[in-house]
Amino acid sequence: MSKLPKGPPPVRQLYVLRHGIAVAHGTPGYEEDERPLTPKGRKRLKEQIRGFKALGVSPDRILSSPLPRARETAELVADGLGIEDRLELVQQLRPAASSASIRRWLDVLPGDSVMIVGHDPAFSELISVLPLGPGTPRVTDLKKGGLACFQVDQAGRYAMEWLLTPRVLRRLKP
Repeated sequence: MSKLPKGPPPVRQLYVLRHGIAVAHGTPGYEEDERPLTPKGRKRLKEQIRGFKALGVSPDRILSSPLPRARETAELVADGLGIEDRLELVQQLRPAASSASIRRWLDVLPGDSVMIVGHDPAFSELISVLPLGPGTPRVTDLKKGGLACFQVDQAGRYAMEWLLTPRVLRRLKP
């Protein structure tokens, strides 16, 4: 008789989305943790959602940093995909989180298809750390509004399926 794994099943598909274009660092009148998306950031993100639909992106849950720029990004995506009731704000994705701490959190996160929305530098590091392990140097940058998709096997190994820039996402048609 084989033993069943304890705890929730691992994530099977993971989408990693960096927040959209936000008010610049150091802009007078905005505290660092209160910077929202710019009008251009909101407009472009809405255009990118067409690309999400063309790719068949439809996560079971969207987990977002609670900071305004990430939260707004997640809200626009949830609304555009018609899954507003599946959005959760989580402290594990705040800007101070490291790619290693996010990876440990993801390793025990339940769900078949999850999108996480957060910040750099952790997210650009994360897209290298997930498939290659801790201590892996950054391979590329995840641009603001960029989206990566990973498949996760039963052993918890992450394989990147694709990584798309905001420009490519905006050009995809459903």
